[in-house]
Amino acid sequence: MDALEFSDRLRTVLSEARQEAARLQHAHVGTEHMLIALLDDSTRDGRTMPSLAGVVLDVLGVDRARMHEVLELAMAEARVSKATTVDTQHLLLALVREERGIAAQVLLDFGVTVDKARAELARLA
Repeated sequence: MDALEFSDRLRTVLSEARQEAARLQHAHVGTEHMLIALLDDSTRDGRTMPSLAGVVLDVLGVDRARMHEVLELAMAEARVSKATTVDTQHLLLALVREERGIAAQVLLDFGVTVDKARAELARLA
């Protein structure tokens, strides 16, 4: 599998996810930290998906293997869309697709499916 470069924006989100994990005194970055950072990022630039606005996360455990899996899914999303870099929209789709993580459960609880996320991202593009 050819490696794609992460966009500057995605690198920032991943850095903020690490900071969030550290703030919560968690040893590893989990999908929930990624989701928190992604929501913070989308709030900053005014592109918050309405279905995600006001989400309050109850952060639980972490799983490094799951984080790696999510990043692989994000790279796959970028490839499918023929993007030259992996960006935050690919991370969001990967978080929903992963299904087992806390982030996926929170998103699904709010009715966010892969199809709905794709449609909303297309609308915002």
